[in-house]
Amino acid sequence: MITDRIKSLVQNYDQAKVERVEENYFTPFEVIKTIEYYTDSKYLGGMLDGLGRDKPFYNIVNYRLNTAYKATPFSTKDIQLIPDGGENALRVSLLNHELHDWFKEVNYDATIDKMRWNRAKYGSLIVKKIEKDGELKIECVDLRNVVVDPSNLFNVFIEIHYLSPTQLAKKRGKWNYVEELLSDKNYKSSKIKNAIGSETEVTVDQYTIYEVYGEFAESEIEDGGDEYKFNLYRLYLCDDHILRADIIDEFPYKHLAWEEVGGRSLGRGVVEDGFQAQIWSNDAVLKERDMMEHASKITFVTDDEEVEDNILTDYDSGSIIHVGDGRRLSMLNNVPSSLPQIQAILNKWDAQYERVSSSFESVTGETMPSRTPFRTVAMLQQAGNSSFQEKNKAFGIFQKEIMYDWVIPYLIKKLKKSHKIWVDFTKEEMDLFNDDFATYEINEFLKEQTLKRKTVTQEDYNLLLEQQRGKVTTRRFMEIPDGYYDDIRTKVDIVTTGENVDKAALLESLNTLLITVAQNPQVMTDPALSKLFSRIIDMSGVGVSLPELTTNLNVEQNQQSLPGQGNIGGAEAVLGGGLGQENIGGGQ
Repeated sequence: MITDRIKSLVQNYDQAKVERVEENYFTPFEVIKTIEYYTDSKYLGGMLDGLGRDKPFYNIVNYRLNTAYKATPFSTKDIQLIPDGGENALRVSLLNHELHDWFKEVNYDATIDKMRWNRAKYGSLIVKKIEKDGELKIECVDLRNVVVDPSNLFNVFIEIHYLSPTQLAKKRGKWNYVEELLSDKNYKSSKIKNAIGSETEVTVDQYTIYEVYGEFAESEIEDGGDEYKFNLYRLYLCDDHILRADIIDEFPYKHLAWEEVGGRSLGRGVVEDGFQAQIWSNDAVLKERDMMEHASKITFVTDDEEVEDNILTDYDSGSIIHVGDGRRLSMLNNVPSSLPQIQAILNKWDAQYERVSSSFESVTGETMPSRTPFRTVAMLQQAGNSSFQEKNKAFGIFQKEIMYDWVIPYLIKKLKKSHKIWVDFTKEEMDLFNDDFATYEINEFLKEQTLKRKTVTQEDYNLLLEQQRGKVTTRRFMEIPDGYYDDIRTKVDIVTTGENVDKAALLESLNTLLITVAQNPQVMTDPALSKLFSRIIDMSGVGVSLPELTTNLNVEQNQQSLPGQGNIGGAEAVLGGGLGQENIGGGQ
């Protein structure tokens, strides 16, 4: 039975592993569990040592995790819809407006922030599409509550939920065996356990529900089913009961790794990159603790038997101790000579983790050591930022996929009927939309009349056009016609906000171009030089072009002078002129 198979996968999840190469295994249970412990500054073996003393935890992973999160910024304003080829730009513009209204309605920025955090922390981001009562919701899946195949993420995917009796009762009519579960007290428990083995005491009895996705034979799900016919199923299970089984077309999940690793289902993240650095940094700190504990004990050495045994309790402060002739009394130095090497070990592991995670001081914004060459800082910043830019690029592509596959089809389906949207456009913009709505309505009317083989006169056409144009008269809202977004073709464009732009290099390029033009103005007008200079501007990537500069320059030079003034354009205009001067700049 499928219920026995799923229970076996959940119960044995801590042993599930895949051999990537010889003797190198990936165990998702251990990886997720270790990540949770380390980010909480906890030892896997407990916080007490063999003598019952607290063990210090020297956390070096959370700082790198925060750095990765901040270095990969993304928000809903980076997502814009653009027309696809000959598509009506006004329709796409309105759909883009409604898309961003949906972002605000569901607080999608908060969802994006959680996506960025989970991806960097666990190395894998799994998002889920949920459509309930005609509304779309996109959620980040908690990896503590999933059971995955170590080698193939969506081979059999199990998500664990915990429902109270009240929540389970709401499933009556949708799930089977609900009344039986509610009436049988043996199914209730005061403890719940997630996929990575954490037990939680609960004050309200809860039912453990397994939501399962995978390709199964019909015979495993249905009595008398074909054992050789496989379908993609979504199952809800509780103990030995199949509460519901549905055949679906696609997985409602999407996955994005921080770093893809061959031979394993989950990616590798910032925290996992620091496992070894965290282990040996803690080892060094524990040894330092033991050394300092011995070094902090004040011990004296003497060969005089008349001296008392404990100098702290047998003598008062300021006492003068007399020893016999030829005898000695001295304090023992317990500070080990190897203590400074502990800090060197910590620095070494910190530097190793810094390189692995690209979290250089130039990227994190810390003050660099004195006399550090500027070019060295720039190279480190470029190396660190380039790594995070690639991560951000992949995240942008992932958001495009979500928009194309989930969000835009949902919006077009939801907005199919006539509806109103609140806007703040100018009168000119509203006139453009009015004309477009009128044209759309007339085209639909003409299609209908043509199918009915009726003739529409020019007078009827003009009257209908005026009627449609007069529908929307306010700037605060507009009414979108039925089917306005049907068959719309649009592209999703990811516009990065520029936080990761190398501003130092950009400013250096702009400054070089400015000096070149100021010292050699002919580079903008001379045919040979201007061609070369245009190529330099294009390769610099500063966002301007030579035709744009020369056009503006010609406009300035050809402007009519005001009465009593010379030409106010020209290169010399930047110098200004004193009061009472006729020629403000450029004129002779």
